[in-house]
Amino acid sequence: MLTVTIKDVHLARWGDVDNEDYVLYRVYDPTTLTTFYIGRSNDVFARILNHFAPMREKVSDSMIGLYRCYTKNRVLAEKHWRIDIYTLKEASTLPFAVGLPPANLKPGKIEKAMIRFFRPCFNCLNG
Repeated sequence: MLTVTIKDVHLARWGDVDNEDYVLYRVYDPTTLTTFYIGRSNDVFARILNHFAPMREKVSDSMIGLYRCYTKNRVLAEKHWRIDIYTLKEASTLPFAVGLPPANLKPGKIEKAMIRFFRPCFNCLNG
């Protein structure tokens, strides 16, 4: 698992990682234990950057909600918010995925399990 800050995102500081290995992420505030968003992507780093960069393309309501929450609380967000980024292998060993049948250990299924477990502010189970 890789953990980054909002500042890291803006500076594109990901460390020495292979982007292709990471498929899932969680945006949260560890000081309040609030999870804002759970996501998945084939290009996680570009997707995360889209959440916090000026919106130029059509995006989902949940992405707009997260972006508005971030901009309204920018100082606190940049100080406190964290993003945990997972490989599929890492995510499949976490509590929310334990007990899933092997056939369900796919990014979309684990993402739904993460949403059920963390109850993020800007996700829906059907999204």
